[in-house]
Amino acid sequence: MESQPLLADGTVVNSAPVNTVPGPLAANGSLAVAGVSVADVNGNLASVQITATQGTVSASLSGGATILAGANATATFTLGGTQAQINSALRTIGYTPTSGYNGPATVTMFSKDSSDANDSDTIAITVITSTNTPPVATNDSAPRILQGRDRLRHQQRYRCRWECSHHHCGDADFRQGRFLLPMTT
Repeated sequence: MESQPLLADGTVVNSAPVNTVPGPLAANGSLAVAGVSVADVNGNLASVQITATQGTVSASLSGGATILAGANATATFTLGGTQAQINSALRTIGYTPTSGYNGPATVTMFSKDSSDANDSDTIAITVITSTNTPPVATNDSAPRILQGRDRLRHQQRYRCRWECSHHHCGDADFRQGRFLLPMTT
C-alpha cells in the first residue's frame, strides 16, 4: 500500500490522481490504446475525462463504470465509478480516426478526485490511413514490361512467347534488357 502525505497534526494531505498512459502510437484504422490507468492514493477518484482530436474514443462499461458526461464513441466522455471500475473501462479504450484523416491526433486523459486535485496526460497518435489508389487508364497500344508471376515459355534470339495462367497471351520483343509486351485484349 502506498503511503499518504501527512501534516504535522496527522491530517492526511490530499494527493492528486496519477495517470499512466503509453508513449506515442500509430493508427491505421481503429486502435486499441493499451496501458491506460489511473491511481489515487487517497481513494477519492471522482472522474476521468477522455477526449480525442481527429476522431472518437470508446470504452467498455462492462466493469461497472458509468458515463457521467458526453457519450461513448464520440470525441469526449467522462467516466465515473470506483477506481477499479474506471480502470476496468480504461483498459478497453479505443481510438477511431476520422474517416480519410491522415496526420497527428491526440487522446487526452484528465483525472480528478473529490478535492479537485487533478492530473492530465496526452497520448500522441499518428494517423496513417492507407488508401488503395484506383487504377488509371493508360494507352493500351503502349508496350509494357514483363513482370510478376508471368513466365517465359521459351526464348528465341530476340523473340519469345509469353504465357500467363496456362494460356498463350502474346509474343514479346527483347529490347535493351527488358521484355516488351504489346497490350492487347
